[in-house]
Amino acid sequence: MSQKELENFKNFEQFAQKASKLETQFTYDFMGTKSDMKFNAAKGGTGGKQLPPPNGMVEFNSLLWAVETSGKKFTVAEMGAGFGIWALRGASAARNIGKKFEIIAVEGEITHYEWLIEHCTNNDIKPKDHELLHGVVGAQDGFCLFPLASKPDTQWGLRALNVSEAEIENIEASNRLMLNANGTYSLKKHPQLEYASAKSYSVEKLIKKHKIVDFMHFDIQGSELDAITANIDSINKKVRMMYIATHSTAIEDGMRVLLADHGWTKWFDEPQKMRPNGYMGDGEQIWHNPRLA
Repeated sequence: MSQKELENFKNFEQFAQKASKLETQFTYDFMGTKSDMKFNAAKGGTGGKQLPPPNGMVEFNSLLWAVETSGKKFTVAEMGAGFGIWALRGASAARNIGKKFEIIAVEGEITHYEWLIEHCTNNDIKPKDHELLHGVVGAQDGFCLFPLASKPDTQWGLRALNVSEAEIENIEASNRLMLNANGTYSLKKHPQLEYASAKSYSVEKLIKKHKIVDFMHFDIQGSELDAITANIDSINKKVRMMYIATHSTAIEDGMRVLLADHGWTKWFDEPQKMRPNGYMGDGEQIWHNPRLA
């Protein structure tokens, strides 16, 4: 599929589902997926409304293509899941066309992880039937510290802090970390920001028991190239489609070289760019694995 074809994808009708009941506490996408308004302060004014299909949103279009072309069961993995917006959209799309679905979702911020569980429950998805993990995705299995959001409805894009277990065990001797009275950690240079411990998962471990992952969504705030590079062999064997939010020019360049060298087909590529509000927006890359068409 070319970039133009992806941007112009219009096969929405088969996935559409009218919400049976509109409540002001929730906003609804065109497939009927409902999201609690408390999850995102930017959604003000959309409560109790069902939104139309997206127009030219390649992130959505690539997800729906993956659902449409999957087998009888659709498997979606969201790395850096937040409250699981893309995982649940994939699940809704699959459910609406009569397919079974399976979710893998990993989120490091504890309130956002709790919202992920709640988001599933709100949409009649049993969390225990899926892999919903509190942690981060990295190059290898291990341990990290992750920031606690003081305003979780506006604080997205938080980044993990890589530490060793030895540094935590000998916190008194650390030059950069301190242990707070409430059991959290802080950087000595920035004591106002608190961190909690979290597991780090490799992609290989996350997909080990799955035969195919139809759609893998990465938004892991600068760790994407390291995580994919270290696990590329497993990804080549099992992942059909990747959407990757990129967070630097070096990462974008590295991803192009890595995935092209491993036989992936690039469907979309837009570098980071400055938004009208003065903040740098993520870049976007979408790659298809022709070995698993």
